[in-house]
Amino acid sequence: MSLSLTLILFATSAGLAVIAHVLGSRRRDSFDPPLIPISWTWVQIIAVVLCIVFAAHLVSLATGQTLKSRFVS
Repeated sequence: MSLSLTLILFATSAGLAVIAHVLGSRRRDSFDPPLIPISWTWVQIIAVVLCIVFAAHLVSLATGQTLKSRFVS
């Protein structure tokens, strides 16, 4: 994956995490169910995990070395 595509995907997932945080922390005035039944907490968790994966990929692109597993020799 190229550097520009990784940066775009990283920024998109970070933006999605921020939007999910804002929408998930809104105060609801009534006990009516929301119009869009999305658990914003799970969207935020998935977006943060993607941010961590893309950050690790950016580190491997910057250093030129691939990330190696501790368990595979």
